[in-house]
Amino acid sequence: NRGGHPSTPTIAKRLGIRLLDMPMLSPHDLDLDALETLIKEERPRLIYIDQSTFLFPLDPAPIRWLVDRHSPSTLIHFDSSHLNGLVLGGACWNPLDRGADSFGGSTHKTLPGPHKAFLASRQKDIMERINDKMVHFVSHVHVAGTVSLALVLLEMRHCGGVDYAKTTVENAREFAHLLHRHERLNVAEAERGFTDCHQLWVTPKLDGDPWEMGDRLYCCGLWVNNFDALPGINAHTFRLSMSEATKLGLKKDEVKELADIFIQGLDSSIPESEVARQVKALRQRHPRPVYGFTEEQLGAIDFPFPLEQFLQFFGGNEVEERMVFRT
Repeated sequence: NRGGHPSTPTIAKRLGIRLLDMPMLSPHDLDLDALETLIKEERPRLIYIDQSTFLFPLDPAPIRWLVDRHSPSTLIHFDSSHLNGLVLGGACWNPLDRGADSFGGSTHKTLPGPHKAFLASRQKDIMERINDKMVHFVSHVHVAGTVSLALVLLEMRHCGGVDYAKTTVENAREFAHLLHRHERLNVAEAERGFTDCHQLWVTPKLDGDPWEMGDRLYCCGLWVNNFDALPGINAHTFRLSMSEATKLGLKKDEVKELADIFIQGLDSSIPESEVARQVKALRQRHPRPVYGFTEEQLGAIDFPFPLEQFLQFFGGNEVEERMVFRT
């Protein structure tokens, strides 16, 4: 009910970890006074900032201050699964700069890569502990996926990753604003600007079954996440994301067109085929992802090259434009 991943409590229980909820003032705001009391009393080994369904990322900085004051041995990990593309593109702060000891998560959300994951830290002892355990939990690196992830990371640096991240957030806010103007749609957190990430939450006033409406939207070519409730909302709500549409090149002037199509998709009096036709027409204007290498650029890549050259990416040094990969 606080936006954390629903599997986290189950996994913690199976691992024998005693889990305590982070105290919240609202769905998007920590209760820092209650958290301070909790840290002083419990002195936890780990504070795990686990946000899966959220609109405003929790800032680790005030948590860092409380930990340093009351429980210096406590580690802070930030699960950035939904934010990694925004972090690498500079549209969201780096958790390590805000006091987290480590961060990481999946690489297939705002970071538009394959289904993989990473963990990162600037502390040598933490990375040594992670690497020591990783060899027993990950039996194979899956080379094709690793190469794909490497390409995506390089595309974030060399193919407009900063613009992609910035535009994703802008598109999400604009889409939320346009939908919120409709009398039968309520978009969460309008007074706060709707969102600081790629997600927006839309609560429709529907006459029929909301799950059937989700199926209708799917048949129209519009995919939504259906939730019976979201943090602070006790009504059926759609969790939407603008990251994929942005990766395909959707700009602000076309967001209104998509909003109009989405609203028509919710109107059962309009045939699905008509809405699907409009979705197809919009999609055909964006046949492939942008913010990436062209086929010609990929075809010019030579193999192999030293792994150290690729690792320069993570050290903040400039890398050559002609890049190749081996594991």
